[in-house]
Amino acid sequence: MSLEPENTEPIEETSISFLYFGGLKKLKELGYHPVKQNNLQRALILEEAVEKYGANEVYRMLYEAWLRNKSEFIRNRLKEDMDWLVINYDIDIYTFL
Repeated sequence: MSLEPENTEPIEETSISFLYFGGLKKLKELGYHPVKQNNLQRALILEEAVEKYGANEVYRMLYEAWLRNKSEFIRNRLKEDMDWLVINYDIDIYTFL
C-alpha cells in the first residue's frame, strides 16, 4: 500500500521531486512547474490560469499544494506565487483559512 496520493505524476528530471495532484494538474496543463521556472515564466502561466479558472480558484490550487508539500524550497516557491496572486488580483486570503 502506497502512502502517495492516487493519480500523481512525479517529476524526476530535477533533484527536487514534485508531485502534481488535485488542482495542480490543471496548472500543469498550462505548463506550470514551481521548480524549473523562473518568476516571470510562472507569472505568465498564472495570468493565463487566472483568465481560465479565476484568481480565487488558482489561489486555492496553490494553497492546497502548499499544505501538502514537505519540501521547504517548493513551499517557498508556492508561497511566492500565492503572494503574487494576492497582490495582483486582490484576493481575500482569509476565505481560505
